[in-house]
Amino acid sequence: MPEGFLWPVSPDQKGIMLTLFTTPKPFKGLFGVIQRNAIRSWTMLRPRPQIIVIDEVVGAAEAAKEFGLTLVREVERNELGTPLLSSIFETGQRKAANNIVCYVNADIILPQSFIEGVKRIVAMSAGGPFLLIGQRWNVNLSKPWDFDDGDWEKKLSSYAKDNGYQESAGATDYFVFPKGAFPAIPDFAVGRGAWDGWFLWNARNRNIPLIDATAVIRIYHQQHDYSHLKSGKNTLTDRECRVNQKLRGTFLRQFNILDSTYLFTPDGLQPAPKGRKLRAWLLRFKMCLVYYLQLWHPFSYPIVVVLKALRRAVVFLLKFGLSFQLTKDTET
Repeated sequence: MPEGFLWPVSPDQKGIMLTLFTTPKPFKGLFGVIQRNAIRSWTMLRPRPQIIVIDEVVGAAEAAKEFGLTLVREVERNELGTPLLSSIFETGQRKAANNIVCYVNADIILPQSFIEGVKRIVAMSAGGPFLLIGQRWNVNLSKPWDFDDGDWEKKLSSYAKDNGYQESAGATDYFVFPKGAFPAIPDFAVGRGAWDGWFLWNARNRNIPLIDATAVIRIYHQQHDYSHLKSGKNTLTDRECRVNQKLRGTFLRQFNILDSTYLFTPDGLQPAPKGRKLRAWLLRFKMCLVYYLQLWHPFSYPIVVVLKALRRAVVFLLKFGLSFQLTKDTET
């Protein structure tokens, strides 16, 4: 890593292993519930990480006092008042008391396997740069989770299996890296998409090992609406979403978790299989296709109908072929 990228850490701070930093939405309604669930889970991690909340939204000061968080009130914003990720990442790293930092979305519940996984990666990295990411499980939680229950992680895992689902590799919700490894980030608006793909592309473009920890770390995303967007979930008409897409550049920079160079497994690190590269490109193509099909709606509707029919046909043929092969193997 180039000299000067790392902020100095005083000797008495080196005993703290990890710093989490995030920026929340106002602690109101459902967002209040899910963000308190997320932060509570972070405080349960052992050893407990330093937790920095950036931006004094409604309820942030009260949450900081209740959970013992570091609250940074000031953050740079765009002309519409939305916090900029460049400011959030700079502030989070500058205020961090540790050399390993993690930006995590404020709706993500982290289990103890997260901290254990980070420990192992730090040990294996031998002081070199890396970016640790992973897929999430989506769950609907409208009430506070019972973190006082000694089996809360096991029960949440079971609940997610029965009532949730694993999100595609196109969504990234946490980014663990050595402080200073990403010194310059464009002025993306937080919560408006496109920036996470750029972030993964930037790591690969700079030959920073991109590590997929999905097999070892299971995180939980609490579902919510997109009322923070001026146009709901429509990223085509939302001005800030379009600005983020422009800052990211071409869809060729919309990298995803399948673009990882290494897989973090229970047995350690291993190079990502070559077949994942094709899957990563297919996912990138799908995301691009969906974008333009939405852009041309309703004229693209017939194409959407045909594509869905083809998808169902492919799924059916694959299932039929597998069923036929199993029957044939049984008979023989």
